[in-house]
Amino acid sequence: MKRSILFLFFLILTFFSLALADEPALIAVGKAKTITGEGIYAMNPRWSPDGRKIAFTEPKYAGIWVLNLATKDYFQITDEPSAGYGFRWSADGSKILARVSKFENYRRFNAVKVFDLKNSQSYQLTDYRTQMPALPQWTQDNNHVYLYTKNKLEILSVNKESRGLATASQISTQRPLIYWNDKNIFALCAGKTETPNLPIEGPFLNVELSPDGKKLAFEKYGGNMFIFDLQTNKLTDLGEGNHPQWSPDGGKILYMITKDDGYNFTQSDIYAINTDGSGKVNLTKTADRIEMNPCWAPDGQKIAFDEMTTGQIFTLEVKAKLNKKLLKDVR
Repeated sequence: MKRSILFLFFLILTFFSLALADEPALIAVGKAKTITGEGIYAMNPRWSPDGRKIAFTEPKYAGIWVLNLATKDYFQITDEPSAGYGFRWSADGSKILARVSKFENYRRFNAVKVFDLKNSQSYQLTDYRTQMPALPQWTQDNNHVYLYTKNKLEILSVNKESRGLATASQISTQRPLIYWNDKNIFALCAGKTETPNLPIEGPFLNVELSPDGKKLAFEKYGGNMFIFDLQTNKLTDLGEGNHPQWSPDGGKILYMITKDDGYNFTQSDIYAINTDGSGKVNLTKTADRIEMNPCWAPDGQKIAFDEMTTGQIFTLEVKAKLNKKLLKDVR
C-alpha cells in the first residue's frame, strides 16, 4: 500500500513538472496600451526604479525625456545627441546617467554626464573625447559611475564634494562591476578583476548582470543570447534574440527578436523566456507593428516597449502563468 502511494505521488510530481516545463514564461494580460500621444516620436523606454516614470529618447537617440505615468506630462532633460542610447537610472531614481555627443568639423566627441532630476542640473564627469566606445554604468553605492576605455577602468565620483576620478577602493563592490571589450568580459569585485571562464569567444554585446549579481545575460555578436553562471561556469544558450533584460526577480529574460532586409527593420516582437531556456513566448505577436526595446516595470507586473512605425510607447501587463486546471486535478 505504501509503495502504491509513493508511486502515485511520483507520477503526479513528474506529470506536474512536465506540464510546468511546457508553460510559457509569461502571459500577456489584456492588450498593450499606448502611453504617449501624438507630437513626439518616442523610443527606448526605461522605467524608473519607483515605477512612477518612464524615460525615453527620440530618433537617433537624440535627447532624453521623462514621462510622469500618473499625470501623463513629460519634459525634456537634455536634447544632446546620443544621450538616449544606453542611458541608465540611478538606483534611487533621482538621476540619469548618459553618454552624450557633440560634433566638430565632422568629428564626434563623447562625454559622460549625469542629469539630476531633483534640482534640474547636469554634471559633466569626463572631458569630451573622440574615443569612448563603452557606455558608463552606475556602481552599487549610487555615488560613482564606471567607464571602460583604452583598456582601463575609470571610476568617477558623482558627489559634488569629490566629483571626478576616484579609485576602486572608494566604492562598494558587493556586486561585481561588469565591463567588456571585443574579446573578453571582466568582473571587478573586492578590488580584484577576474575574467569569467566563458566557453565561447566574443565579441559580446549588451552584457547585463542579474539582480543577485551571480549571472550574466548577453549576446554574442552575430550569434545567440546566453546566460552565464559566474559561480558554476554553466552556459545556457537561449537562442536568437537581442537586448536581454533581467526580470526584477532574476528568473526570466525579456528581449526582442527582429528581422530586417539589410537596410531597415521589417519585423520585431517582444519575447520572454525562463533563464534555463524553457518557456519561450511571444508576448506581442503582431503582424502590423514593429515592437522593440522592451523593459520591465520594477514590480515585474508590466513591461514597456516602443513601436517603430508610429513612434509610440506601449505598456503591457504580464504575469507568470499557472495551470489552474492542473492544480485542481492534483488536489
